Amino acid sequence: MEVPTVIGHGVYTFYYRDVLLAGLDALASADAVDFGEGGARGAVLSRKRAGTVDADLFQQERHNVRRVHGAEALVMGVHLHADEALVSWSAAHNI
Repeated sequence: MEVPTVIGHGVYTFYYRDVLLAGLDALASADAVDFGEGGARGAVLSRKRAGTVDADLFQQERHNVRRVHGAEALVMGVHLHADEALVSWSAAHNI
């Protein structure tokens, strides 16, 4: 999908996708997927953190989902980022 955005005197086209569909597409095309510490259904092990989805917040949510839905539950974390420069240039008051 795309949306034209006016910044100053220019019009820029921004492209976007449904985040759930993009995540499911990525999972479907992956050769291997690690859904948490110890693999898809592994026990909680100590591991090196490699990115934002390894942060305490994501790991706690993974734990909460598995506590509620069982150890077989899989969690797909999503990290959203809003470009604050784009928001201020577009005169947006909120997003």
